[in-house]
Amino acid sequence: MEEAYGRPVAPETLRQVEALPSAIGFTSMFFPRRQGDFDVAYERGEEFGLVAASFVPRGKVVSDWLERSIPPTLLLFVYFFGSLWAYRRSAS
Repeated sequence: MEEAYGRPVAPETLRQVEALPSAIGFTSMFFPRRQGDFDVAYERGEEFGLVAASFVPRGKVVSDWLERSIPPTLLLFVYFFGSLWAYRRSAS
């Protein structure tokens, strides 16, 4: 259960999220106790007075982005240089 729902948020953090101006949004926050920047996606449920938020460390976001973008980029370079090599070989 803890993996799915995470840990409860500290009251001061919850106050920061509740003070954000829009009902649905995305922002960045720095947490000194967690030693880092976190990307925060939040949504306020007005009918029940609840706030749902997801806190993801920025390092994790960057790491996932690199893992997803490097292999296709390398594959593109392989195709490009392979095509260039085949063209030059057939042209000579």
